[in-house]
Amino acid sequence: MLISGAVVLAMQIAATGMPIGIGAASQDGEICVAMPTGALAPGMTVTLIQPRPRQSVLSATIGRPTPSCERLEQAMISGPYYLTQRPTSKLPGSDTLWVAFPGTLGTRELSSGVITVQLSPAYPNAQVRSCTSHEGLHLTVWAGTPLKSDRLWHEYYYLGYDVEPSCTDRDVRDGAMPKMNPKSIRSHLKPYSISSKRRTTVPHAFASALGPCDEYDQWRIEQALTALGQEDLDHLTCVYCGRPGQTWDHLENLVKAGRFNAYGHQIGNLVPSCRECNSEKGGQSFRAFVAADTRLTEVERAALIRRLENHLALAKPIEPGALDPDRQEILSKFLAVQVQILQLMEEADKYASLLRARSDG
Repeated sequence: MLISGAVVLAMQIAATGMPIGIGAASQDGEICVAMPTGALAPGMTVTLIQPRPRQSVLSATIGRPTPSCERLEQAMISGPYYLTQRPTSKLPGSDTLWVAFPGTLGTRELSSGVITVQLSPAYPNAQVRSCTSHEGLHLTVWAGTPLKSDRLWHEYYYLGYDVEPSCTDRDVRDGAMPKMNPKSIRSHLKPYSISSKRRTTVPHAFASALGPCDEYDQWRIEQALTALGQEDLDHLTCVYCGRPGQTWDHLENLVKAGRFNAYGHQIGNLVPSCRECNSEKGGQSFRAFVAADTRLTEVERAALIRRLENHLALAKPIEPGALDPDRQEILSKFLAVQVQILQLMEEADKYASLLRARSDG
């Protein structure tokens, strides 16, 4: 007897509660969703909640199952995997993640920008949260307010590079490690590539070294922060969401398209931020990041962008084309060293490939 996807889903909910998964945006505008077996089928709707501080909701329709999803597999998220039909609204970015729920669920946006989701009569105001550990993200669903209610679900999303930790014990307890199954070994059964793993970190290191740096001047810093709207200089708040500040964000990234972006570690290029906003902003421009904040009105978004632009005006960028001939020559030599390092890493990869081939033979 054939059992429909809806019946399977109903049985699963009755036995284990609402199945929950992860959605990841792809470069071509689709969303790949990983969800427990039997929870989804083509034509079904999924409710996707973006867990950053200014949360957003997206409804998508499952198009078809897919045997693999590279981004989720690299993060050690097991399937089954499904591709959604292309959403009609523009995705926030190709690096966006969502917590995924099967079906069209009731949601409500709180004044803080947090989304509550009605999982069931027992959990009418569930909330999602993300935080960082040393090399990954911990995505969680809570019965109510995160960290103050029961944790209903947890998944670890492996990033593969160091990030500043923001998780608490309650985020990761009894579930800090990713679930293991034989298929998850596939992402590790690949030769290591020196050049591909370091192709972004090397330019970033060179840009960081090249970027202009202001001296510490308490008066200038306090004046800049006051103009930025910081009312209590002893307790700075995130310029993006208003929560307590935890770190400093570069308004203009040091690297853009793999090249030095003219700005550096300057008072006008640094703003207080919470770790979540810093992580979610990633490589986006601050203008794009603020423009995607649906919690703010259009007037508020425009005002915030204008205030951040005024702050950025305090930072004087280095324009390579405006350098005098002597400094232009030094810059050319500096960038040539970066190219040589990347070429040497590619050459090392070739030697490593030859050595692996001979040892396999």
